[in-house]
Amino acid sequence: MKFLCLHGSGTNSSIMRSQTGIRCYDKWLEARLLTITPGPLRHELGEDHEYEFVEATIRCAPAKGVEALSSPGHDYYAFFDQDLATLETAIEQLDGYISTEGPFDAVLGFSAGCVLAAMYLLQKQRQGQATPPPFRCAIFLSCAELRDEMTYLGVSPGATTREPIRLPTAHIWGSRDTTAPNGGRDLSEICDAAVRLRLIHDGGHEPPRGGRHLTDACHIIRRVLQLAKRTTAAQARMASTAPLVAAMGSM
Repeated sequence: MKFLCLHGSGTNSSIMRSQTGIRCYDKWLEARLLTITPGPLRHELGEDHEYEFVEATIRCAPAKGVEALSSPGHDYYAFFDQDLATLETAIEQLDGYISTEGPFDAVLGFSAGCVLAAMYLLQKQRQGQATPPPFRCAIFLSCAELRDEMTYLGVSPGATTREPIRLPTAHIWGSRDTTAPNGGRDLSEICDAAVRLRLIHDGGHEPPRGGRHLTDACHIIRRVLQLAKRTTAAQARMASTAPLVAAMGSM
């Protein structure tokens, strides 16, 4: 599958590669005899997938702790900020990117990247432009707080919406997440419960990095990918039988 990857605020696409990539050694840190161990999520999911990392456009201060995953001189970005008009701009930019660089099978978001992906999907549904949906499934890692953004789009925080995100989704967050303690659960509540899988590990605001956290996360993600494949196959069967049903109805 081809993943579109959206990083969190105060980071960049390179940092998200490290957060989800295989173990590596940073050349800049070599002089300081420090080894970093980025998250091996993509490595554990196997080599059958392709990942494209999008860079946000709003320059901002670095998020807490990300300097260890970035070389000196690198800039840090956000897709949107507290001015929610920038969210509308980010949604438009994302739509344009998908139109020119897609199609993509799945979206993989971390923190604020989850918020952008979710608001984009809801916006497409409300505009009647989500058939077929822009992605076959969505993977959400440690979603940032999104109640302001939900309110902005008229979605009731903490309540089951009448217009859930209608595609298979994986929601993975940590019970010790003090950065966005409500983000993961709030986002999961506006997704279709019939094709929604949730995993709450005992980590913080970060992608699963190893041990049982990583194993369980990969299991959940693989299940969602299988759900996406089955859903796509079912939609294709329905589309192929529609002309026949219409023809029979006209007899």
